[in-house]
Amino acid sequence: MNKIKINFLGIYNFKNKGSYRIFLKDGINLIMANSRVGKTTLAKLPFYTLGCNTMLEDISEKYDDFMTIISLSVNNHIFYFLRLNNKNMIPICIF
Repeated sequence: MNKIKINFLGIYNFKNKGSYRIFLKDGINLIMANSRVGKTTLAKLPFYTLGCNTMLEDISEKYDDFMTIISLSVNNHIFYFLRLNNKNMIPICIF
């Protein structure tokens, strides 16, 4: 069986020079925080980055200057997926 692990998730805002990245450890990672601080966005980020439709499209209509990234390990091979906020953009895979 293939072992798949999310190494990190990130969202970058170029215009405001803001960014957020979270690194995940092996095993179970528990995300706890107050309301309206980004837990749901964090959960949707991998799906959006890989090309799925999520509520992050609402953010992309408001902001035109951000990129999402996810790093995955599959059997110890590392892959990076990037997506600019363009809805028609096909995610880029770098390995």
